[in-house]
Amino acid sequence: NFYEEMVFFKNGNKFIFEVSISNIYSANIQVGKIIILHDITRFVLSEEATDSIEKRYRALFENSSDGVYISTPDGKYIDANQSLVNILGYESREELLAVNTKNLYFSEKDRPSQDERNEAFTVPLRKKDGSKVWVEISPRVINDKDGSILYQGIARDVTERKKLQENKL
Repeated sequence: NFYEEMVFFKNGNKFIFEVSISNIYSANIQVGKIIILHDITRFVLSEEATDSIEKRYRALFENSSDGVYISTPDGKYIDANQSLVNILGYESREELLAVNTKNLYFSEKDRPSQDERNEAFTVPLRKKDGSKVWVEISPRVINDKDGSILYQGIARDVTERKKLQENKL
């Protein structure tokens, strides 16, 4: 038996086939071959398109100047971009991912409940060195594929804006 993927072009269009070739025997003598072509073009092109979309969204996540994160309700980071690592003063993504988000709040009352995570809020957070950074967080509660609840958010450093507001008072 022989299996291979083959690509053909016709009129500028790409066609992808899975080719299967098997020998046909009669009384232990090969009398022919059977060739099966299975058109897998849609599947492969769909997979390529999905990969391309995923790469674009990953680039958007990674290259945002704002901090972007995904966490669980109990405070475990699932993912965070480098901008959030920088805003919070950590050395690496891995170091930040090991921190429980609950420990970033100066006060438990500053941490919004799940019901309060549908609108933006401004809050001081504790940086790695213990200093304060003011962030405006645009949060969202989502249901993951497995039915669990996750928090997604964008955190923007508004420390300078907060200082200007305080100086005007």
